[in-house]
Order: sequence, then structure tokens, then C-alpha cells
Amino acid sequence: LPLRDHGYNTCLNNSAILQRMNKMNSHLSTIFATMQSTFRRRYLTIVCAIILVFPLYFIVISPTQSKHNVNNERITNLLKLAETKSFCSEKSVRRGFNQHVLSVSAYESNDRVELKTNLTWSYIHIFGKEAKKFYPSWVVRVYYYNLINKTADDIAELEKLYDNIDFCPVENLPVLGNMKNKLPGKMQRFLSASKSKENQF
Repeated sequence: LPLRDHGYNTCLNNSAILQRMNKMNSHLSTIFATMQSTFRRRYLTIVCAIILVFPLYFIVISPTQSKHNVNNERITNLLKLAETKSFCSEKSVRRGFNQHVLSVSAYESNDRVELKTNLTWSYIHIFGKEAKKFYPSWVVRVYYYNLINKTADDIAELEKLYDNIDFCPVENLPVLGNMKNKLPGKMQRFLSASKSKENQF
């Protein structure tokens, strides 16, 4: 009887060990499956991130770098062009280098613009005349826009009357183009100071 009991107990112990091993295997399988699932999700996330970021490089970063290079090239070309051009007009270019410049801005708002233009025009007459008297070797540059009732003929006639006056069309300046909305009217007259062609301003 004791031998039988011993054999029975041994069978029970083996069965318990097998059950524990099965539970451990099941638990390990669950852990492994979870790790595989997590790894797959992370792997897919990394792959998706690469797929999304790679095109963005060409859409956002690459064009920005290209645009930066284009802007640098454009600035370089403008500086080279500015060496032989004026920031006023072709007439001012013909005056040559080392000009002495008195610069004014002439522009009007849309409120009663016609009345103001006539007043501004009279001031230009006075300024040109006074400059000729007190600064005979100096050139008066008038950076203008929105002078509604004044035509190109009116401007040409005034430039003939006062040979010391150069009109500079702010909406169509050499090299710079249209500066009307890029620079406040009061500041436009200082464009002359940025050129090496003028040694006094």
C-alpha cells in the first residue's frame, strides 16, 4: 500500500508540474504575442513616419532652400544692376556719378486728392526754385505717386522748367520696380541715400 500511495502521489506531482508548465507556456506565448504586436505597431509607425516625412522634405524644406538660393541670386543680380542704374529714372542716370541730391516725397491720399495734388504741385515749384537758388549744383528728386490730375506731359514740362528736378515714379522705379506698397510714402525719398552714385544727400 505505501508503494501504491507513493506512485499515486508521484503521478499527482507530475500532473501538477505539467499544468504549471502549460500555464507558463501559455503566459509566455501571451507575452511574446503582445511583444510581437507592439513591435509591429512601432514598426508600422516608424515606416509611416518615414513615408510622410520623406515627401515633406521635397514639398517644404527643399523648395525653401531653393527659394533661399533664388533670393540670394536675385539680390546679387540687383546689386550688380544697381551699379549702373539709378533708383529714380533714366534721366537721373544721365547725370552721372557723384550727384548731390535733395530728395522729397510727393503723394496724396484718396481723400480730396485733386485739391491736395494741386497744393503739392505748387510746393514742388517752390522747392525747385529755392533749391536752384541756394543749392545750384544739387539735384532735386521727387519720389511721387497718386498725383491724380497730373500727366506725364505735366511732369516733363516741370522738368524742363527746372532742370535741377528729376521725377521718380515710385510705382515703376528702375531696378526696384513698384515700391508704393513696400515702403511708406514718407520713407521713399530716402531711397536716394542707398545708392553709391550719390555721395551727398
